[in-house]
Amino acid sequence: MENQDKFKIFLVDDNPVCINLYKRFLSQIGYLNISSFTDSWAFLGAIDERPDLIFLDYHLDDRNGIDLLDTVKKRYPNTVIVFVSGQKDLMVAVNSLKHGAFDYIIKDDFTLEKMQLIVDRVLRTREEMAKQARPTEWQQLVAATGVFSMIFFFQKIFSRI
Repeated sequence: MENQDKFKIFLVDDNPVCINLYKRFLSQIGYLNISSFTDSWAFLGAIDERPDLIFLDYHLDDRNGIDLLDTVKKRYPNTVIVFVSGQKDLMVAVNSLKHGAFDYIIKDDFTLEKMQLIVDRVLRTREEMAKQARPTEWQQLVAATGVFSMIFFFQKIFSRI
């Protein structure tokens, strides 16, 4: 898996107790590059650090999570944002996913386990995308020899059949 020290996580919640709990848990499972914010303005001021994953509370000071999600997605559309909220309204969760959230976690007794599952899923997804981005042997051969050389090569082979 990807180096956990380089995997940057932002925690955004107006409740310092939640922030400390999440940060301690993520640190215990090996994620040390964590920044936490209890204020939406401080969070937006740091967004240019381009975190790999953002755990975002739905309700913050004077803004809601959808506003923040939209703001971040306009600047960095591939940013992975997961809501972690006490908001249990299904329509809020559906709306957040429509706006581009990766997932929506309702705060409960299993919040930390859900966070770990999501971090693992994000890392697996990134690894799969990196594998797909690597050229195959066939693509490497075409790039090394050129398309016309390959066509010529196959014409010779098929003309013998």
